[in-house]
Amino acid sequence: PLQLDFELNNTCNLRCVGCTWSKEPADTAVNFPIEKFKEIISEGAKNGLAALDMSFVNEPLIRSDLPAFIRFAKTNGILDISFNTNAVLLSKKMSDELLESGLTRIQFSIDALTEDFYNRVRPGGDFRKVFDNVKYFIEQARKTKGLLTAVRTLERLAEASAA
Repeated sequence: PLQLDFELNNTCNLRCVGCTWSKEPADTAVNFPIEKFKEIISEGAKNGLAALDMSFVNEPLIRSDLPAFIRFAKTNGILDISFNTNAVLLSKKMSDELLESGLTRIQFSIDALTEDFYNRVRPGGDFRKVFDNVKYFIEQARKTKGLLTAVRTLERLAEASAA
């Protein structure tokens, strides 16, 4: 395959409106072992694997070892390495480690432009903290060539559909 998608953990730190985790949280947390990841990536790299996404319906930053997964993939020739995050756990330390790891794409799923809307769709989150986390990451990312960043929001869409 040209791309593999991994869920490195089956958990999330929020219970957002409309997300599967708000309806069916995992009974037990399961983490994908880095040894198995290395085995799969090594085999894939030998056979033309070029891209890797490490999120679907999980929060990858729950894994403090996430940069190690990225570094391994990058050093094995994977060209495009990406994930989505709600940025609640994006500390300065984690930002710095991610920026040094070889990450090529990151999407911040904030889903809000205002604190009021954020509090409605992201219960348990902290809008100001997330804003500061993303701001720091983007400021540091400007120094990194080849890193694409995106911020996703649903607020305007929600306002339009409510009208």
